[in-house]
Amino acid sequence: MLISYKSKRKYSASDRRKFPFAYGLLVLPVAWLAVFWVYVHLSSVTLAFQGMDGKFTFEWFRFVFKGLSQGVDRWGFNLLPMFGKSILIWSLVHILNFSISLITCYMLTKHMVGSKFIRLVFYIPGLVGSVVFTSIMKNMYAYDGMITQMLQKIGIDLPPLARRFGLLGAEETAFPTLMVQMV
Repeated sequence: MLISYKSKRKYSASDRRKFPFAYGLLVLPVAWLAVFWVYVHLSSVTLAFQGMDGKFTFEWFRFVFKGLSQGVDRWGFNLLPMFGKSILIWSLVHILNFSISLITCYMLTKHMVGSKFIRLVFYIPGLVGSVVFTSIMKNMYAYDGMITQMLQKIGIDLPPLARRFGLLGAEETAFPTLMVQMV
């Protein structure tokens, strides 16, 4: 039985208009990948083959392999135990990070014991930032706040309620204050 599929799909004009937007969404992640992964790793590889004079060399690799084969580097350090400890630390860190990330992601998506605590821990930094920003703005626009005093010093006549309760406490100045703050 032969099943045939169309190899090319024909897109309508409205579908084709969506392509630039979709490609635009991909620009930033691809740029980040190019800069922060490809460039960094290529730079690391080129530095591994660069000598003290900046020219291409295998000097560092000879140095490492000679030290590993002899067991001692040129300063007298025993390399094999250090190499083993480095591998052990690297593997433990990656295994622990992967495990914790996996458990955390599972707990955030499933309803299980401790999932609400994990969500709270993840959301607190965002909440604290909003509370701090709101407190700062409230104090700046208060009757004795910096913005209110500055407006009075430059000669702007504020309504009596704004002088008594602050810019956010008077109906005439609350909305314009919020609009200026948003801009």
